[in-house]
Amino acid sequence: ARRVDPATVPAIAEAAARVQARLGADGRVVLRASGTEPVIRVMVECRDAALANASATELSEAVRRAID
Repeated sequence: ARRVDPATVPAIAEAAARVQARLGADGRVVLRASGTEPVIRVMVECRDAALANASATELSEAVRRAID
């Protein structure tokens, strides 16, 4: 399994920037490679749980498309 830094993959970085812009100052996006597993951790925080879940799903799909 290969380890990927999400910040170095343009499609992932663009998706993260798009979601962060949608969340604005009331939310945050964190994408990071796991230190122990061949996965990228996707974390989204904001006041609206439905928006957070939809955003995390969008980012997860972007990561899958970019890495597969």
